Amino acid sequence: MTQTPDEQPVLISIAFPGHAQSNIMISYSANEKCTNSANTFSLPVDHTTFEVDYRCTLIDEKSSVQHFSITDAKAVAYLYGRLQAGFTVVLHRSIKVYVANFTYPKQGSSPDL
Repeated sequence: MTQTPDEQPVLISIAFPGHAQSNIMISYSANEKCTNSANTFSLPVDHTTFEVDYRCTLIDEKSSVQHFSITDAKAVAYLYGRLQAGFTVVLHRSIKVYVANFTYPKQGSSPDL
């Protein structure tokens, strides 16, 4: 877990790293309407961009929940490797993913937001 600059929680799930079926799911609420009606999105990650599956659900007139799914095994391996090496990864130009609770996770623990 991490948060956006405006303190909205971000949930990141990494599944099957190192396998052809690996994927990363990123979900967060935003204080904005759904701005992209396409099912794909160019997601900036550090100094590169990945094509990802995108879904947005409108909550009300001013907010939404946005979901980004990275299914490219090479992209997942890149992100997983960066986190495993102790680097901070920046998603969508503003969401910082830290290594806390990544290498040795404890069940039921999450960072204080």
